[in-house]
Amino acid sequence: MRVKTSTGALWISPPTGVLKCNIGSSWVNGRTNCGPAWRLRDTKGKVIMHSRRSHSSVHDQKEAELLATLWAVDCLKTTRFEKIIFESSFRLAREQLQFYRSVDDNHPHIARDFITKLQQMQAWSLDYVVPSRNVSAMKIAESVTSNHRYQSYISEDGLAWLQHQLEIDAQGSSVPST
Repeated sequence: MRVKTSTGALWISPPTGVLKCNIGSSWVNGRTNCGPAWRLRDTKGKVIMHSRRSHSSVHDQKEAELLATLWAVDCLKTTRFEKIIFESSFRLAREQLQFYRSVDDNHPHIARDFITKLQQMQAWSLDYVVPSRNVSAMKIAESVTSNHRYQSYISEDGLAWLQHQLEIDAQGSSVPST
């Protein structure tokens, strides 16, 4: 599995022909719904699609992060996007996916489903980024837990209430190094 770490503070545009999917998750406790979310952008930072959903009975932060990552991969595979850079600030999911065949694997079914779906895509990478490069995806996810927005959806374009943050991201984006 290809897992990279990026530490720069700015959102970096994907290469031409590739899209970037930032993934967020908000988990409070095992009795409260958690909120996974993602948003897909092109090389200019324009939001192509975004999504949010709600999961109940999620036992820990790691499971919430894994479910958010699986949700993003599953949605983009279903909508026929094939060349994706997935970015998240999920430390626990990153560790789980890097070593998903370890003896103490707590969520093997999620990791296995995730790997299976990724292998069906034409080109992908899974990158760990600092939280400042993932602000808008996290805000969408936090809207589930803080505002009790439990309706799941996939939508084109961005969210009106998040437009300012998306503009900041796009203006601050840097061109990828080749």
